[in-house]
Amino acid sequence: MALILRSTIFLLLVRSLPVGAQLAWDVKVGVSHSFARDPLGAGHVSHTGRSVDGMGFHVGVGAGYEGGAMVGCRAELLLDVRSCGYQLRPADQPFMLDENGDGFMQARRSMHLVSAELPVLLTLQHWPGLRIDGGMTLARTLAARESVTGQLVGLDPALKARRSADRVDAMAQWELALSTGVEVDSGKRLHMGLRYLHGMTDLDRPGGGSPTYLRTWQLYLSYALRAHGSRTTAQDPSFP
Repeated sequence: MALILRSTIFLLLVRSLPVGAQLAWDVKVGVSHSFARDPLGAGHVSHTGRSVDGMGFHVGVGAGYEGGAMVGCRAELLLDVRSCGYQLRPADQPFMLDENGDGFMQARRSMHLVSAELPVLLTLQHWPGLRIDGGMTLARTLAARESVTGQLVGLDPALKARRSADRVDAMAQWELALSTGVEVDSGKRLHMGLRYLHGMTDLDRPGGGSPTYLRTWQLYLSYALRAHGSRTTAQDPSFP
């Protein structure tokens, strides 16, 4: 229902734009930093309610309507990889990712999410070379994997090990976030942007746990492709 509503709003915005507006495409890639006030997943014991963070990246395509109007709209389709985790403290009990699994001490426990994102945005271009975006982002969780990397109990502290487990069933399938950001135009098709996503969906599916809402900063570069429907100047047939 949320996807249908957002698509309807986008179509209405498109129909309200000037006739001369052109669909401009771009490709983008960037890095992200995500954080939350509570770890994703279950079994965090003393770490429940403690903040977590991690780095990630995203890549995708976008399209927006441009026709000299100050207000426009755009939509994007992105593949987003996010990570949030924390460092196990020396005073913690040995942590086992799975029952009867290896015990870890002084390790980092992280959750890695892979999502398909659909930002639908209103754009404001009041100042030359600067665009302000605001709207909503709908994300579909494609994969979720929890990992722990560090020292195994009883082994040489210098040796590091890594274990991981699939946790996609423990994550919410859909995520909704408020989005806002700015993009600077270099004048040579290469743009740089900064965007903030304020998660509004509790990603932890198991009941009884503390809610986890992700907040994400995205720093990206985008490359503008030739505008769809751009026209070249017609040449006089009599001119050689």
